[in-house]
Amino acid sequence: GINAEYMGIVKLTLDDTSFAFINVHLEAGQGKAADRKANISDIHTRAFQQEGVGQRRSERLESLDYKFILGDFNFRCNLPYAEAVARWADVRAEKDMGRRADLFAQMRLYDQGSLLRQEDETLSKYEEAEINFFPTYKYDIGTDVYDTSKKARTPSWCDRVMLWRPESYKVRQAFYRRAELTISDHRPVAAYYILEVKKVDTIKRAEVLRRLFDAGKLNLEDESPTLKSKRTLF
Repeated sequence: GINAEYMGIVKLTLDDTSFAFINVHLEAGQGKAADRKANISDIHTRAFQQEGVGQRRSERLESLDYKFILGDFNFRCNLPYAEAVARWADVRAEKDMGRRADLFAQMRLYDQGSLLRQEDETLSKYEEAEINFFPTYKYDIGTDVYDTSKKARTPSWCDRVMLWRPESYKVRQAFYRRAELTISDHRPVAAYYILEVKKVDTIKRAEVLRRLFDAGKLNLEDESPTLKSKRTLF
């Protein structure tokens, strides 16, 4: 993988399926949405493209099968601190689950991450499950109290998990939730996916190559055809 001031990437292959896990810590600040958008673009442009002694360019990030982007995106809520805190108090106090779901939906309208996914060419390719948990930032450490410092950061969904995959690949997300840990000013987020992975049938592939070669239709300089079977990863 490679590291920069706001990312670290791990690439791996399972059977014949490629994965990238992109851990991010994007530009902080309520008014830095444009910088965070630029961070995301830079990540997808630069990943695996460094050259140097003992290094060579690899395939571009978008060519991999599954791309998970996760971490502290620093997406903020576009509401003043006091209004956001009051609205979240109303959500927490609401006992009717239908009404509470409506209140969550209203808060998502002010989420910078949701808004950016609608307009950004790169981030719009990522899927994110509906957010139905309370903000992940910022808390007074050791408590469930939103930021009481002089900076008074608006409660926001900074911590996220998103997936970019080929449309033909079947995916089911079992859950998307935050953990109620108070040792940080963030709440960690977890997501569980059931994915379809591909595996090359090497016997069938060899048979196809032999038939093509015997028929004079295979040039050794051409890319080899691949037959794939699929199975599910749990």
